[in-house]
Amino acid sequence: MESIKKKYRSLLVVLSTILFLTTISYSCKDDFTTDSQYRLTLSVDTLKLDTILTQTISSTNIVKVYNQTEEDIKVASILFESEKGYFQINVNGKAGRSFSDVKIASGDSLYIFVQIMASELGQNAPLLIEDKIKFIYNGNTQQVVLSAYGQDAYHIRNTLHIDQNTVWNNDKPYLVYDSIIVDSVATWTIQHGARIFMHKKATILVNGTMKVEGVLGDEVLFRTHRTDRYSSKIAYDQMANQWKGIHIGSSSQKNEIHFANIMGGAFGIEIDSSEINDDYRLILANSTIMNMESSCLKAHHAKILAYNTIFANGENGSVVLSCGDYQFDHCTIATYKRGMGFYSKALTLSNKGLAEFKEELNLPMKAHFNNCIIYGNSGTQSEILFMQPKEKEVSQMDYMFDHCLLLDKLTEEELNDSTHYNMTIINEKPNFVSTDYENLQYDFHLAEDSPCKEKGDLGQVLKKSYLQTDREGVVRNVEAAPDLGALQIVITEEGENEEESK
Repeated sequence: MESIKKKYRSLLVVLSTILFLTTISYSCKDDFTTDSQYRLTLSVDTLKLDTILTQTISSTNIVKVYNQTEEDIKVASILFESEKGYFQINVNGKAGRSFSDVKIASGDSLYIFVQIMASELGQNAPLLIEDKIKFIYNGNTQQVVLSAYGQDAYHIRNTLHIDQNTVWNNDKPYLVYDSIIVDSVATWTIQHGARIFMHKKATILVNGTMKVEGVLGDEVLFRTHRTDRYSSKIAYDQMANQWKGIHIGSSSQKNEIHFANIMGGAFGIEIDSSEINDDYRLILANSTIMNMESSCLKAHHAKILAYNTIFANGENGSVVLSCGDYQFDHCTIATYKRGMGFYSKALTLSNKGLAEFKEELNLPMKAHFNNCIIYGNSGTQSEILFMQPKEKEVSQMDYMFDHCLLLDKLTEEELNDSTHYNMTIINEKPNFVSTDYENLQYDFHLAEDSPCKEKGDLGQVLKKSYLQTDREGVVRNVEAAPDLGALQIVITEEGENEEESK
């Protein structure tokens, strides 16, 4: 073994010497072409970087410079066209704004790493920032245009305690590095169109009241601060576990979230146990909670009204409800990206508490689902998990699926149990437009041939004014019946022509 190590060390010394001599030889070489006909090849003419929030640094982008000629080329200057200083580059391991006598051998290439770091712009609207990297050699000038939008933001760098009624407006985004804690005496109101970008460990803890006032077309956004891509097909804002989530504490009451997109956290919304009274602890309306490492919505001993909302791809349960009073109208609950957690179904209903509780409870549970879709990609498996105490005869589990589409293993006897199921479609595909879980591309609109078409209970829409339009403001069909789920089918002009030709 020792002789092998000695041979290896000797070989390493030889290779290192050869590499050193080669480097010295090349660095001393001075027969670079001066003929302007030999030109470099650039990987891009224009490099468009992601929108950057000021006082932050962007992800790294790459410009490749190829020498595909038969001659070695020395680039006299690599430099920026302007002196604005927003962009910065790294060439051959060195950062700077200008470089001289950069050598590229025949058949070799050069990597230039590009970032942008913008200071405050002094305006609320995004500003287009542009510059050029110029390559000057042998009478030639080539360039790569650099382009990005900069956006001033409110920077919340340390834990923010909201201890009085506070309004966040929508003039600039908010960049949250740590935590936001809403004290029990305070109401935190977020205006429509506000954008809240969260760092990896950023958490929102609501002990008071949270009012999200999004409107159609000007939703409130909660997502990761990262605007770059994980791969050519997947952006970081499509991925789970990019920030923490929204935690509603036991003292919190009368929360309302309207027209919000809550994306890519460790969890979406978690609600602690509290006394149940006439008021909803949370009204969740016309929103999307999607791509969470844990659950999109997890609640214990709470009272919740949710409508026109999409809960999708909670890797440990898209919706987990325990011991409380819950009503879901025209919601889409789906799981296509699942982890290995206990709640691996689209929906969990429990009146024995949550799996993480050490002691088994037996508390009342009421959960009614009207005109909803509950589905996933578990094949022939059920997407609904029931958790009940061992003594089921004393268990209080009041659940109803009224005019819903379910992926569930039900016997004929169970399906005919009118106390739990009414006009329910079992084990038919809803035909969502896109569920590409490998590339995290989802579109939960329904195809025109969906079995959910006109299968809803019209009475729900007629008696509840908030259901007369869907998640996107499309008017529901009151001449026949509404479609199931959060999104009404919109017949395209092409589809109308097909219908007329039948």
